[in-house]
Amino acid sequence: MQKVAVPLASILSEQTKEYVSKALKGPLRTLVKELKVDRITEIVDSIEKIDDIKFAENEIIILLLLTGGTENLALKVSRRVKHAPIMILTSNMYNSFPAGLETLPALREEGHYTRLIYSENWKEVSGIEVEHFIEISRAILKLKNLKIGLIGGPSSWLISSVPSKINEEINLNLVSINFGELYKRYTKFNSKQRRQLYQIRNDANAIREVSDDDLDSAYKIHLALNKLMEDFKLNYVSIRCFDIIKDIKTTLCLSCFISNNSEKIVGCEGDIPSLVTMIAMSRLANAPTWMANPIRINIKANTLTLAHCTVSKKLVTEYGLRSHFESGLGIGISGVLKKNTQVTLSRIGKDFGNAIILTGKVIRSDFEDENACRTKAEIKLDQNILGFINKSIGNHIIMLLGNYKEQLLELYDTLKIKVIYC
Repeated sequence: MQKVAVPLASILSEQTKEYVSKALKGPLRTLVKELKVDRITEIVDSIEKIDDIKFAENEIIILLLLTGGTENLALKVSRRVKHAPIMILTSNMYNSFPAGLETLPALREEGHYTRLIYSENWKEVSGIEVEHFIEISRAILKLKNLKIGLIGGPSSWLISSVPSKINEEINLNLVSINFGELYKRYTKFNSKQRRQLYQIRNDANAIREVSDDDLDSAYKIHLALNKLMEDFKLNYVSIRCFDIIKDIKTTLCLSCFISNNSEKIVGCEGDIPSLVTMIAMSRLANAPTWMANPIRINIKANTLTLAHCTVSKKLVTEYGLRSHFESGLGIGISGVLKKNTQVTLSRIGKDFGNAIILTGKVIRSDFEDENACRTKAEIKLDQNILGFINKSIGNHIIMLLGNYKEQLLELYDTLKIKVIYC
């Protein structure tokens, strides 16, 4: 994902020409560096010059409106970069700002995610606004060109989580893969890989119900999944994982623990809407997420307890290795999330047309409960817990560390996903 700055100007006098030249060599040049722009094009002062600019896929466009009278230039650029996020950077000089106000709605009508940023004398901009724009742009670029592997299909109990149609704003390429492709890659591992497994075992603060054979089997299926994703050129997969327990008596929980980060995501139970939510939130924050089951509520305390037998290693302060809760087989991860951490919870509905957003903080995570999956966290919600229940759009919910409510609202609005509770 590269950022490309395109300076636009309407030069009708020598005075304007001099101003544009000085701005590009002085404060605007410094500002562009601060925005970490990857490249800046030649000054565009006519429609014809736009045709000479080379654009690539997955670029964020920053239009520098140096003067007024640049509205049609901006519109022409937007039509060269279909679906690209566009930042409109304006100033208090030479009618730049009014040109931005006129340009913004036109670019939205063209289907772009866009934001108007104001600069005083080209010397400073709102860092928070720019950061939010980049975060949302990063998620949009991924969701506009999304390739997902589905291994074995959705689990049979996901009666509210199987898409019947796809939101046109999300370009989803779903690759169906049978279990045979995974199992034929389930082979022995080498000494280097065994050392990596030993490190995972040695870093665990506790090991219960788990044998060396259990660890070996769980790590072999992890390596098999890695190889499959590499061979199929996939960064994102969801798996009907309970079938693996039945077929080869192991689990993918260890693989999710090792693999899940902002670039590579493994989802559970063939739940595609939850995986898309994980991708959206991960790309938004450039951070890993946690897919979990809401297992318990406390109406009086307004808390929601989440649990699952896996979690990203990057999200926990410590972890133990245990058996998988429902089956007693394979490996389950008993992770601990940091207390008092702010979190955002969300889920996109089955047809990617609606969503919920919750915020809160972790009030406890390091507690024993033999009637639930291994990793647990109790969340004190900012919203009413009963409101969340009555707006349910499915079981699994995705957790992200930090408060990203405003960014998610803007992202979902751009993707025409209606937020039904937040």
